[in-house]
Amino acid sequence: MSEAPNKRIAFKYAWSVDAEKYVKNADIKIVELKEESPEVEYVFRRFNTLIKIPVDRVQYINEEYLESPYIPYILPIMTLALSIIGDNRLLNRWAVIESKITQINLLSEEPEIIRKILSDKFNWQAYYINKTEKKTLLVNTGMNYDWKLRFEDFLTANYSFHDAYWKLNNQIVHNGNVLLTNQIFIRLVSEKVKLELASRKLVKPNLKELDKSFINSVEKLKIEWDELKKEAGFSEIQIQGPVRRDSFPPCIRDLLAKMLSGENIPHQGRFTLTSFLLNIGMEENEIIDLFKASPDFNEKLTRYQIAHIKGRDLNKPRYTPPSCKTLKTYGLCINIDDICGKISHPLKYYNITKRLVKKNR
Repeated sequence: MSEAPNKRIAFKYAWSVDAEKYVKNADIKIVELKEESPEVEYVFRRFNTLIKIPVDRVQYINEEYLESPYIPYILPIMTLALSIIGDNRLLNRWAVIESKITQINLLSEEPEIIRKILSDKFNWQAYYINKTEKKTLLVNTGMNYDWKLRFEDFLTANYSFHDAYWKLNNQIVHNGNVLLTNQIFIRLVSEKVKLELASRKLVKPNLKELDKSFINSVEKLKIEWDELKKEAGFSEIQIQGPVRRDSFPPCIRDLLAKMLSGENIPHQGRFTLTSFLLNIGMEENEIIDLFKASPDFNEKLTRYQIAHIKGRDLNKPRYTPPSCKTLKTYGLCINIDDICGKISHPLKYYNITKRLVKKNR
């Protein structure tokens, strides 16, 4: 007989094993749910509210969206709804939102509960450092660490950041464990949750097997999402003007494709893409329109970052993209072709291919 689910965990963490057990024990068939079912009403009302809130304001949402008896139903219902809609941007936005809520909840969670959740779901070996060991580590490292995490587990989430800070060789590793402060550890966990949710396969179900009222609820959600995309201005994003997209190097094409599909690309990727586009002549507003597809888009912050890279507000020269050698260290150099082997910088690739295209024409 399997262990009964921990309701305290299930009612806060939709992605947890306990939430999965809770739904299984409830013996509710998701495909039979209707629009008026309390589980469906809660999940869709919650999501319709959250997709309209800027990601940096998620911490101010109502308590009922952080903890509820209906939270265990979020994963199966949203997976079904997103599979019907089939929009990866919406999937990525959902993943970002749930990861932010996870971060909020975990910051006030008991260490033993966190350890259990991560062990059950991801098979992570995480240990909360006791006071005696903390003192010893403080003397040896000069830092107040709270968690030890097996380096293999650390590597399953840190790759998503690409920032140099998150590289394993920039961490303190002791007896095979990465030492982390509570805030950094929770950030890593939330990133793992985001990756887990964003990688879910969306396989469109047989609509004949679903209740018509449930499909109606999904259609309402899709309309809300389409309206939101229209208001945000990224429903039909295209690069126009003299910029030649067909001359972009593979690394930039990859970053741009991920951006337009709604994937939340890392900071170094955003810097690379922004500095590249600025240097080939794209206007600030055009770049902002591209970034609107990002699930955590913040216009004020984006404008500031673009201005910083452009160098206008800080009386500094415009930044250029990292070299190919640097991009390789960040894992951003991909799909290398024949031209890549002859150049050392993305801008050189662009200038060469633009001339070749012009010559062929």
